[in-house]
Amino acid sequence: MKLLGRVAIAAAVLVVVYGFFVRVGERSWLFDPSPYPVGPWYNQSIYHAQDIRFSAPDGSQLDAWWVPTVGPRRTVLLFHSRRGNLSDQAERIQRLQLLRSNVFALDYEGYGKSQGQPSLAHMLQDGESAYQYLTTVKKIPPRQIVVEGDELGAAVAAAVAARHPQVAALVMESPFPNIRALGNAMMPLAGWFMSGDLGVLKNVRSYPGPKLFLYGGSDANVPPQLSHQVYAAASAPKMEHEWPGATQDHLVIDAGPSWSRWMATFYVKAKLAPLAPAPQYPKPALHVGGR
Repeated sequence: MKLLGRVAIAAAVLVVVYGFFVRVGERSWLFDPSPYPVGPWYNQSIYHAQDIRFSAPDGSQLDAWWVPTVGPRRTVLLFHSRRGNLSDQAERIQRLQLLRSNVFALDYEGYGKSQGQPSLAHMLQDGESAYQYLTTVKKIPPRQIVVEGDELGAAVAAAVAARHPQVAALVMESPFPNIRALGNAMMPLAGWFMSGDLGVLKNVRSYPGPKLFLYGGSDANVPPQLSHQVYAAASAPKMEHEWPGATQDHLVIDAGPSWSRWMATFYVKAKLAPLAPAPQYPKPALHVGGR
């Protein structure tokens, strides 16, 4: 009995120590921001992205990109994952542009050129600030806005859509049901020591508009069963697509044309706008010799 008691005490101490290190290091492994100038920032000029600056509720200056397209049919309010910054979103932005979507993409506090420190509370506040800027300063009607997010950004997108049910649609890539499930997927038992409630399941149930869920079948950070849980909890109307072999970081690239096809089909079924062909730009003139 004494031996069992000592083992129990030792196990309890290990659990406490493990939980302490999880809580202390939560910010460092849950958030992986790339501050400016880290990243391929040349993409900003390639896609003619305009730098937009506005304030978060705590006074921090947030940075976003406004990326217009030719003959826009909708505007996508885009929230990236917990990694990197805006400059990593070039592939996604390009595909959205070809689908005739304007893009307004945000860097959360502590990411890219945005000031402040990242936290779950700040991410939710930053998402709301981006929506307010888009509707009040850019004057985009809510019925023309598709709110889209990836991983932690999907939780931000769901919160914005639930708070503003008049938006046109919600797109969630690699979503997860709660922060505990995400933590446990990243580190054994880590989620049980994590704080914060993002309200993902409640938000996808309450938002009444059309919803699209996309995720990779080989995602180690957000296993596909977690993303399917979010889809199952969501209210109708909704659509779901899983791409076998894809990971969360490379879903857009791995799925390739299928990703664009899923989005285009969703836009049509959601009655956001008829599918339009990619804009055709005039070919540059070729001058050989002479003056």
